[in-house]
Amino acid sequence: MTYYGLSHLDTRKLYLFSITSILSTLIHKYTHNHKNIQNMAIATDKAHCIICGKDKRSYKCGGCLQVFCFNHLVDHKQELSKQFYEIEVNRDLFRQTTDLQKHCNSLSQPGLVG
Repeated sequence: MTYYGLSHLDTRKLYLFSITSILSTLIHKYTHNHKNIQNMAIATDKAHCIICGKDKRSYKCGGCLQVFCFNHLVDHKQELSKQFYEIEVNRDLFRQTTDLQKHCNSLSQPGLVG
């Protein structure tokens, strides 16, 4: 069975390539928007924290441009670090899966098994 003239194997390769591209784009956007999580905040005059709504000395996140009080800025940084870690873990699992599939496909090709 073919899909737009592509074999089942070619369709799977195209699908894997698409997923890889999407993950790479997400990681690039995430790291570009939140490059340096340690030094990402810009101090501002008093403003309303987006979380608690209190009028305090505030800090603007350099990635999402939202304003946080110091306590909620720390929470925001921790959440970003957690999300980034999860993206990296999913990327690594995806790479392992695709590498395993490539290995299995190479073993199933005629003439390669002795």
